[in-house]
Amino acid sequence: MPFTYDGYKHTTTSGRRPKGYWVGTEYIKLSYMEIFTKQAFEDALQVYDKNGNPAWTCLGLIDGEYQYTFPVPGTNKRVVIRSSVGINERSAPCGENSIRLWLEYKWHGAWRPLHKCDQLTRRTSGWRRRMMRKLRELIEYARAD
Repeated sequence: MPFTYDGYKHTTTSGRRPKGYWVGTEYIKLSYMEIFTKQAFEDALQVYDKNGNPAWTCLGLIDGEYQYTFPVPGTNKRVVIRSSVGINERSAPCGENSIRLWLEYKWHGAWRPLHKCDQLTRRTSGWRRRMMRKLRELIEYARAD
């Protein structure tokens, strides 16, 4: 039963997905990108205010991807998350578009970037946990600054 990954067809005799493939004498391990919906991404943003409402705001489609913001209480800062979810309300089918997080501050009425998280959040297994860890790190950084 063939399936595609990065444009190549892969098959196994058992019908299961291979964990990798050989290119000459080098074994290439496959890491499968998760494709998720806008609703699944929003469900992963598990940050709520004291009334139980989501603490984030969706800014809508910006440059073809949905963006979300988390205001950092007591500061002039916010965390921005670029979701990789496009106009069709599904994440990109390939690994080009990782989830990106950065910190912004408001200065003279305009939002300006302050700090970008050091790594992109790849959409492989465990992306929800890694994204939330990076979000917490950026919020702590904003409070300490």
